[in-house]
Amino acid sequence: EDVTSRGVLLAETDLSEYRTINTMAGYLPSEKRGVVTRSEGRLLYEINHLPAPEVFDAWTDGMFSPYLDHDCLLPRSAGKFPIGRIYNGNHEFGIWLTHVYGVQGNALMLYSEIGKGTEICMTRGSTKEILDNLKSAIDKTFRRVERSRIIGVFLYFCAGCTNLVAESIEQLSMAICESLEGIPFIGASTMGEQGC
Repeated sequence: EDVTSRGVLLAETDLSEYRTINTMAGYLPSEKRGVVTRSEGRLLYEINHLPAPEVFDAWTDGMFSPYLDHDCLLPRSAGKFPIGRIYNGNHEFGIWLTHVYGVQGNALMLYSEIGKGTEICMTRGSTKEILDNLKSAIDKTFRRVERSRIIGVFLYFCAGCTNLVAESIEQLSMAICESLEGIPFIGASTMGEQGC
């Protein structure tokens, strides 16, 4: 019932009880791919030996051109275009996302590190896809666990995803309430996280 935008949350759980975890993302990979040829920490300098801001500009069809020639933070709409780190091993294929949030010098600023030699792709998402996938993850949980056994839900959103849904946060909150049918939940937005 109460909402706060400032504070610290410390939660303790009894892990002896049954628990389940679902992950979801509202982003799909595109055919736009490359290899990181220069990076330092959370700064991405080159993709395919070309300046990373130029490649990002091409991959987003020039959507961020006005921002890429000087140091700045990108608008929230950059959250629609995270970079996917492609992994392929042990008969598994997947993509770990990192969001681009600004430009520093000739580099893109990222929420997490991407090492030299990493195969990457442009991904694309929308508020609707995030909302649809969230509802799907909740439904999947209810198919695996009796509703009566669920006493609460923790929802974690990455910072880039949060930027994307910020303007629709009330719609998102209402959809979560409806999907959970009265089960209490806590939502958190994290920075620099690494997904499963």
